[in-house]
Amino acid sequence: MNRSTWVVLLFGIVAFLLLTIVMMLTLESFQQTPAGNQVKLALAVKEKFRLEAVLAYVAEENGRKQLRVKYQTRSDSKYEEAFQKKEMEEVGTFALSEYKLGDRKYLQDVAVHRIEVRGSGCWQNTLESRTTLPAPPPPPK
Repeated sequence: MNRSTWVVLLFGIVAFLLLTIVMMLTLESFQQTPAGNQVKLALAVKEKFRLEAVLAYVAEENGRKQLRVKYQTRSDSKYEEAFQKKEMEEVGTFALSEYKLGDRKYLQDVAVHRIEVRGSGCWQNTLESRTTLPAPPPPPK
């Protein structure tokens, strides 16, 4: 191989290493942001309850902070409201206990939105349920 090929190859390796280092630093800083913590919360809820998709975030409306958890499941509730409400309360309580940001003490309630997908293909339909749980005060440290 000639000299210019080696130079191009060397510059490619150096660029790859620099890009890898920058990506690692960016990921580290993302994990320490509120968005990163909300992603961790959503993943924890998804893994604990074996759900298909979970979205967890904090919203502020009219000066009230609310933890919102929206999830999709394929578990069959057989249209029983008691089963749906119990599942939503468990998800909301777990999400609140796993929420680790400093504004936890300002949360006033937890809104849980459950989407149950039934059937498949053209015969797929959804059943939606919502509930709001009051947020208890955070445990003392």
